[in-house]
Amino acid sequence: MFDNGRRLRRGHRLGLASLLVSVLVAVSSGQPVYAANLGSEPTLPYAQPGNTSLPRAGCDTTATDPKNPPVNSPAAVQVIYAWNDSTGNQYAANVENAARVVDRVDWLLDQASDYDQHFTFSCRSTTTSTYNQYAQAMVTSEKIDTPSTDFWSIANELAAKGYDDSNRWYVVLTEFAAPSASAHWCPTSGGSGCVSIVEAWDSGVVGHEMAHLLGAGHAYMTEHVWQDSSGSWQAEQYCPDIMMCAGDWWAFDMGYRQNYDPSETSARFYVDNYPSTTTNNAAVHPLLTSPVCCDVGANNDLLTAQERTIEAQVPGTSNPTGFTTSGSGATISVTPQGSYTGVSARYFDNRRSLQFVSSPQPAEKSVMVSRRPSVTVGHNYKFYVRLRADSGTAALRMRWYNSGGTLLSTSTSSWFGLTSNWWEWSHEAVAPANAATVQISVVAPAGGSQPATLTMHVDTLQLTDCSANQNSLCRPST
Repeated sequence: MFDNGRRLRRGHRLGLASLLVSVLVAVSSGQPVYAANLGSEPTLPYAQPGNTSLPRAGCDTTATDPKNPPVNSPAAVQVIYAWNDSTGNQYAANVENAARVVDRVDWLLDQASDYDQHFTFSCRSTTTSTYNQYAQAMVTSEKIDTPSTDFWSIANELAAKGYDDSNRWYVVLTEFAAPSASAHWCPTSGGSGCVSIVEAWDSGVVGHEMAHLLGAGHAYMTEHVWQDSSGSWQAEQYCPDIMMCAGDWWAFDMGYRQNYDPSETSARFYVDNYPSTTTNNAAVHPLLTSPVCCDVGANNDLLTAQERTIEAQVPGTSNPTGFTTSGSGATISVTPQGSYTGVSARYFDNRRSLQFVSSPQPAEKSVMVSRRPSVTVGHNYKFYVRLRADSGTAALRMRWYNSGGTLLSTSTSSWFGLTSNWWEWSHEAVAPANAATVQISVVAPAGGSQPATLTMHVDTLQLTDCSANQNSLCRPST
C-alpha cells in the first residue's frame, strides 16, 4: 500500500478504511502555525538541548545555486523557506528559526539511537562562521505564486522553478497557510515531487515528514478498534514514535522495528499492512551518512530484527527462526492470517507476530528468544514486549548465565493479566556478578489460573542496556 508516488500526512487517529485501502494517510494537525509562531517541541523520551547548545547540522555539500547543484553532487536535503503575498517575505526575520528546526531534526535522528548518523544538507556557501551566515547558506527563499496552496500545487511550482534535481530532497517550511504537514514518499532517489511541506515549525512535525521522505511509513495497532459516533471504524495507534506521536515523541523508531534500524542495515521492515509487500529501512537511505556505532542515544536494542518483529517467515510457519519453547504442550508459530479486526489479527507493529499456545499442566511453560545476548555485569537491562490474549496470565523472565553457559540466577516479573488489546509490558533487572549472557522469555503459569488452552500473541520485543543509554535511563513502557 506504500507506493512510490504516495503522499503521506501526519495524523492521530485514522479511519479503519484508510488503514486498509488508503492512498493518502489522513491528518489532524490542529491550527496553522507559521514561522512567527513556532510550534512547541516534543519533550520525550528525553529533553532536547536549548538553542545555544544545539549542534549545527552542517553543510555536507555546497551548491551556489540550489536549483542547479553540481554534477555528481552527493544526495542532500535542500531546505526552502516558502512565502507568498498573503504574508510577505519574512526570510530575514525567520531564517535562523528555520535552520534551528532542521538542526534539531538532525540532532534527534542521531539521538534516537546509539549510532552516529546524520542527514546530508546542501548549502549555498561555505561562509558560515556566524549562525546567521550558516542559516542563510542552508535555507533558500522562494516565493510561491500559485493561488492554491494544496500540496501538489506547491510541489509542482517548485519543480517548475528548478527544484527537481534527482540528488535533492526538498524540505519546505511555509510562512503561509499550507496543507497539513505532508510528504512525498521517495525512499531511493530524489527529484521532482520529492518534497515535504510543513507549516508547523517544530522538529516533531518536520522530523516526521523528513522520515517519510526516507521511506518510513506509519505503524498501526490492529486489535483495538471501535466505531465512532458516525459509525466509522477507528483503529488505535501507538506511541512512542515520531511516526505516530510527532507532537510528543521525537525518536524515529524506539524499537528498531518499523522504520529505522541502524544496528542491522540488512534488515527490512514492512511499511504498511497486509497484503502490501513493500519493505524499507530508512537507515540505509542515500540522504543519511553511514551509521557508526557507538555513541549515546535513546535506543540501543540488543535483539535482531527477526527477534523483534517475527517477520522472517510467512504466517502459519511453525517454530519461527529465533524462538524456542520450554514445557510440554507449548507450541509456537507465526500467527496465522486472520480478520483485520479479529482476535487472531497478525501483528501489532505492521506485519507479523508470534502465536504461543499452551495447554495446562502442573508446570510452567514459556516462549523465549533462543539466542542469549551478551551483557555487562552491573548494568541495568530492560525487557519490553507487547502481548495479547482473550484471557490468562503471564510474566516476563530474565535468566542470567556465565561465560560457560551455567545458569547463575533468574529474575521474574510479577504475574499480570492478559487482555485482548496489545499492551506493552516490561521487566527490568541488573546483570549479576559473573553474568555474560541473558535469556529473555514470556512465561505462562502452571495449572488452574490459565484457560483450558492459552493462546497468546507476542510482538515487538526489545532488550535495552539502560546503563549504556542516554542519561542512564530506559524509556517508559507504553
